[in-house]
Amino acid sequence: DEKGKVIDEDSTMSYACNSPEVVKECTKLKEELGEQKLHELYQRTGTPMHNAYALSQLRVYYNQRQSSSNQKVQQWLTIASILISRWIGHSNNFHIPISFSEASWTGLFNFRCCKWDEKCLELLPSECRNSLPKVADFTTQHYMIQEYILGVDDNDGCVNKK
Repeated sequence: DEKGKVIDEDSTMSYACNSPEVVKECTKLKEELGEQKLHELYQRTGTPMHNAYALSQLRVYYNQRQSSSNQKVQQWLTIASILISRWIGHSNNFHIPISFSEASWTGLFNFRCCKWDEKCLELLPSECRNSLPKVADFTTQHYMIQEYILGVDDNDGCVNKK
């Protein structure tokens, strides 16, 4: 929510999601996209269309669950991002971006250009697209954390400034 708190159980997701709604949505997406687009998606993200990945899970959440919730997701985060942000004492308004590796686990990340896959994002509601976390190169992320914690800027071009 806007205060950085988890909304409720329904707003948490796992890569092992096996709810009937998500399985049904995944099947629907496979049918809608067809074999060629599914192959292209796989070539960009490295993940097959599967209910364990975020695309079908997020579509179910936004189409069925969020509409009934009075609290809205402000930003999707990984447990690592939440913990690091809190450990270094940042307010709930700031969260460490997720790594490329974490983003790739979602099945929404284009590993060829290292950003969220545009064609996947088009399959999500706009409020979901706007709630995805920022992604960052893990090799430069420690510089960003160092700058925020210590106020240090090595001026080597690796610091990821806002």
